[in-house]
Amino acid sequence: MDPWVFLEIGYVGGPTIERLEARMDRKASPKLVENFVALCKGDGPSFEMGIRPNFNGAPLFAIDNKRGIISTEDYVLKNGCGGRSATLSGTVYETDIRTGPASAGCIVMLPLDTDATAYNSIFCILTKDVPYIEGKVIGKVTKGFDSLKYIVWKFGTVSGVPKEALEIQGCGQL
Repeated sequence: MDPWVFLEIGYVGGPTIERLEARMDRKASPKLVENFVALCKGDGPSFEMGIRPNFNGAPLFAIDNKRGIISTEDYVLKNGCGGRSATLSGTVYETDIRTGPASAGCIVMLPLDTDATAYNSIFCILTKDVPYIEGKVIGKVTKGFDSLKYIVWKFGTVSGVPKEALEIQGCGQL
């Protein structure tokens, strides 16, 4: 059975804008879905800085209104440079690197720049269809999609730098 997760998006230090719900697709990549769900739940070993793996508090570091992409990952350094998986090694490897089109509402795990088979916590949510994406579609937003489009319209820029600081305020498994 496919797991369901939620992500609460809101202003840093302020109110929640929307609670998203998504159905994960275990068939797409069991390892990546397991990692994503663990990061939503806060499961996994603490690592050298004493931080437990968890998307809670991760900033939305890119909101691209031209391509309709919201990106986040960095619950460690909170600057877009500190992604880490929920595993002890900090990386999950997926050997099936086939990519292709992805539709609006998809949750996509993105590989590391240095290795197309290596993943940590980098993911994006699409608000538009894209003909090609370098990553694995692992789920689909089922609730809160209209609010995602609003977030991209209101806070997104062509450069991707958000107009206001937003973050994942809460997350977990349903």
